[in-house]
Amino acid sequence: MRVAYDVASAIDNGYINIANGKQIAHDLMDKVISLDADRYYTFLASARLDKLPQVFEPDPTQPTVQAKPSGEDTDFENLITGFLSYGLYNEAYTFARSDTRALGNQFLLLLIRQLHRQGKILESLRLMDVLVARPSVTLTLPELKRGMP
Repeated sequence: MRVAYDVASAIDNGYINIANGKQIAHDLMDKVISLDADRYYTFLASARLDKLPQVFEPDPTQPTVQAKPSGEDTDFENLITGFLSYGLYNEAYTFARSDTRALGNQFLLLLIRQLHRQGKILESLRLMDVLVARPSVTLTLPELKRGMP
């Protein structure tokens, strides 16, 4: 997946010049999407080809995650908020990744946006992947774009 996506990106961005480069890049991205073996690269390829669905529906094959009720802060969320208030974004991300199930959907979305604003693009994408994988979450395309680079 990654190799196909990387090669397609390199061709599409002009780093590799070959005949019919745009078509080959498009075909490789379509292949990444059709295989759907790695959600991260499938998501990137879909975004690149402007083939994102308007709404992300929960995946019924994924195990159910019990999300806590919205508005109920936990000590764990408060710890992460403390890191953020002191500008310790790497520490906040590290702790968040250690137990994402303990984070509410709203808190996770806010954390994604804060990391994105601080230029922590990879970290925000990884947490977005966790969020959209939750069966209880349905995000619209504009909501997703607010958390994406």
